[in-house]
Amino acid sequence: MPRNPPPLPAIRTIGLMQPMTWLVLAWRDMAQAGWISFAHGLALTLFGAAIFAVGHHRFWLLAGALSGFLVVAPVLATSLYALSRALERRESANLGVVLK
Repeated sequence: MPRNPPPLPAIRTIGLMQPMTWLVLAWRDMAQAGWISFAHGLALTLFGAAIFAVGHHRFWLLAGALSGFLVVAPVLATSLYALSRALERRESANLGVVLK
């Protein structure tokens, strides 16, 4: 007897300009959080540039380093999410939030 597959979840759609709205909100959060937000972004950028510089002429290193960075980068970005959450809760967004 054939079994009916479970129904697929509904797919939400967004407008074409919705990502721009997210970028504006992110920029506002960065401006409100101050230097800690920019320092964190700069550190991630420099880390990515260092990976590229080391593996520029060594593809075998670059492939592994970039795939590792793709796994680790979302974890490193959680402190930016914590800063945004603190701002949304009207709490102070400082180094303590990032380290916690």
